[in-house]
Amino acid sequence: MGLEALTEALNGIVEPLTKLFAHVSPARLAATAGLTILLVVSVLYAAYGLVKLGKLLWNIKIKNLALGIAVLGVVLVVLAVVLP
Repeated sequence: MGLEALTEALNGIVEPLTKLFAHVSPARLAATAGLTILLVVSVLYAAYGLVKLGKLLWNIKIKNLALGIAVLGVVLVVLAVVLP
């Protein structure tokens, strides 16, 4: 009797899930799961990179900051000349 009750309870949990995914193909489900995993990983790495960039900018010396801004300015001017 305990095993039958357990089986009925398990069917009560699994049955709505099988009805929910009945019209979805396994390939589409796998692709969606894969893309979701890749999206989560990319968001986590982007957040990690932004934290590292913030720490770098917070601890940068003024001389290096001025040099970096000057290089960025030169790159933008060269880009403006090259682009039509």
